[in-house]
Amino acid sequence: MIECPNCKNNVVLIDGKCPKCGCSISDTYIESAKQKENATSKTNPTAILYVLCTIFVITACVFFWKAYDVKHNYYNSEYSRTLNKNAYVGGDAYNIIINGTYFAGYSVIASSCMVCGMISFSTGLLLAKKPANKKSIGKS
Repeated sequence: MIECPNCKNNVVLIDGKCPKCGCSISDTYIESAKQKENATSKTNPTAILYVLCTIFVITACVFFWKAYDVKHNYYNSEYSRTLNKNAYVGGDAYNIIINGTYFAGYSVIASSCMVCGMISFSTGLLLAKKPANKKSIGKS
């Protein structure tokens, strides 16, 4: 649908004429209206990919911090079991076994987020380098 330059109604063209007022509409006006509609209706995929990349990298940083915290920080309260954090059972070997599983899980999640962030970023770079006019590709 395009806007008729005469009656300003959104119409579907029939034989290059407005069905409401009968105004003849040129091909150049139709092309410019289609280009304007495409420019306003499309979202920028490169910007979306960069936002996704940022979200993935921030998420990866949070999970890397959580993995470090689980592996290196222990807290056992003498007064309440609910305050205990990352069980400390009397020796480093036991703590590595117990908390190592959490560390590995958080590290895998963080690494996966980092890989997704790098894929998003590189895809955004590739789309940014793509030529804007697709019709010129392959013509010499």
